[in-house]
Amino acid sequence: MDFEKFWSNVVFAKWGIGVFLAIFAALWLLAEPIGATPGVQTFGFLAISASLLTSLWLVGRKFYACRSTIRVQAEEIDSLKEELEKQKGSRSYCCVRQQETSICPLGVTAIYNEAITTLQSSILEAKHTYRWLGFTAFNVAHNNREIFTQRKHVKFEFVTLSPDAELLFGQVDKDYRSTLRASEQSAKGKSILSEIAKEVPSLSVLHHHQVPSFRVILIDSSKALVSFYEWGKDALRTHQVEFSDNPNAPFSLFRWFEMFYNKVIQTEQLVRRTGTQETAE
Repeated sequence: MDFEKFWSNVVFAKWGIGVFLAIFAALWLLAEPIGATPGVQTFGFLAISASLLTSLWLVGRKFYACRSTIRVQAEEIDSLKEELEKQKGSRSYCCVRQQETSICPLGVTAIYNEAITTLQSSILEAKHTYRWLGFTAFNVAHNNREIFTQRKHVKFEFVTLSPDAELLFGQVDKDYRSTLRASEQSAKGKSILSEIAKEVPSLSVLHHHQVPSFRVILIDSSKALVSFYEWGKDALRTHQVEFSDNPNAPFSLFRWFEMFYNKVIQTEQLVRRTGTQETAE
């Protein structure tokens, strides 16, 4: 038995009895002053009582229906809340911008509208190692010389496009249409990194022979910042995704990009070794 429905009927009955007695008392007191006959009294009493009770009954039904609707909607809201809580767990594939903790199975912790947002903070955040892979590193080194010199305890490693890769420079100019030619950017990047390396012995520069695609920054082997070199767009104005090395993430993209970084270096070493052997033969 529905207790709430039973109780609402009891309340309705109490109100009905109260209205009935009030109408009866009013007609009884007013009957003699207005000179109403017993028949008129009875008819008036019944008519007014029926009208008021009907109105009260209709209001009660609407109230009960409204309360039932609210209860159902409240249950649906609670159900949705439970579902959302489940989606926030390790099985959720939803990655929210600027979320504070890594709950995404891919290890995504943040998405920035522009890579320039983390340009300086990523250097300051590094406690042990800072590894960078991309085109020339001019943007990250330019105007940040003081930050590098203040963090000499950090091991900095930059893997940039080789300065002697003339054919690749032409392809870069074709693919990205920058306002500054690739060869000029490379020369500037090489110059500023060489100057910083004189003051920061822990800074080293390696080279690769690939058309730049991803700009990868690895911080302390625990966080990665990745952006993509888009056609005709300043590298600092592209979106940047932050990954953490979350041990609970079954498909950690941090590890993928860390392996990508290491394989670029490994490939260069193998190609150089192969070239040396061919020259010797």
